[in-house]
Amino acid sequence: MFGTYAMKLGSLPSDEDMLRLKKELNFLPWTGDVPAVPDGFQNLVPTASVPEKAPINMQCVAHTVVTSAMFLRRGFGVTTRGGIAFGLDPSQDRNPQNDYLNEIAKHWRFSLDGHDLVDLSLFAESENPLVYCNRSVGGGWEVNFSDETERLASCLTARRRECFYVTAS
Repeated sequence: MFGTYAMKLGSLPSDEDMLRLKKELNFLPWTGDVPAVPDGFQNLVPTASVPEKAPINMQCVAHTVVTSAMFLRRGFGVTTRGGIAFGLDPSQDRNPQNDYLNEIAKHWRFSLDGHDLVDLSLFAESENPLVYCNRSVGGGWEVNFSDETERLASCLTARRRECFYVTAS
């Protein structure tokens, strides 16, 4: 994707470049054959209902590796991060029971030195957010992250349209 443009060391791709890259990378295989949840796995967000299996993109690792390499070639320092990601999309009727909360138990993304979080793999009910340089392209989502799961509770109570990351490795 970046190869079609003159490579400028240290220059960030535009939001439009990143949106095109996200679109291209998300053609990588999706699967409805969801891996089994290990016995004893605990969700960070307790729910009254049984967690729903949904088609998942098995390629967040590939997205991270490919996109990190592109940024490394431009001269940026890159740190890959693994952990849990959440997408909270509050319901239009303002009823918390109708909110859409997507908990991704194992998710990879990366940080650019000096520019922070980048994630091209997220999906949600209403729109698929692109997180680029610690913000949502288009401004529709708040972006937060922490190594402490306690911060997640305060974000959920605020009921904002948000991507939240907990780093595990």
